[in-house]
Amino acid sequence: MPSSALADGLKCQNGLDGSCQELTEVVGDNVLLAQAPTFALVSKYTGECLTYAAIRGYAWMEPCNGNLSQTWEQLPGGQMMAYDSRCLVYTNESYLDGIPCDQAYPWFFLGDTISLIDPQSNLCLNAKIDEPGYFVADCNGQPSSRWDRIFQ
Repeated sequence: MPSSALADGLKCQNGLDGSCQELTEVVGDNVLLAQAPTFALVSKYTGECLTYAAIRGYAWMEPCNGNLSQTWEQLPGGQMMAYDSRCLVYTNESYLDGIPCDQAYPWFFLGDTISLIDPQSNLCLNAKIDEPGYFVADCNGQPSSRWDRIFQ
């Protein structure tokens, strides 16, 4: 996203709505905004959290425990950033992998009940009920594709 200069010399990041949001920190290629809220992603279907570990480089589902590995931030461009400043992408192997955020696409949250939609494939993230994990499938409004953002 393009940035521009403010009158007092500070830089700003153009938000999704075109507004100018003050930058507070740049980590690698990622821009962090002032007081950007972090949250856990909790499946409404299973009650489990989407979890990510830098050492593994991919996400999985497990019981919510409040650990840093279950902390997410949505960047102004819509990318889902994990605690290690890497962003989630869906791969053809049915994994959510962490990659540099400047190479990641946005995820969209729709309505009060959130469906994570990958705009590259128009698929939604779903939690499995009979075993740990998730899958990506057509967006059909099923309970398995509904998520809560629990802000921290």
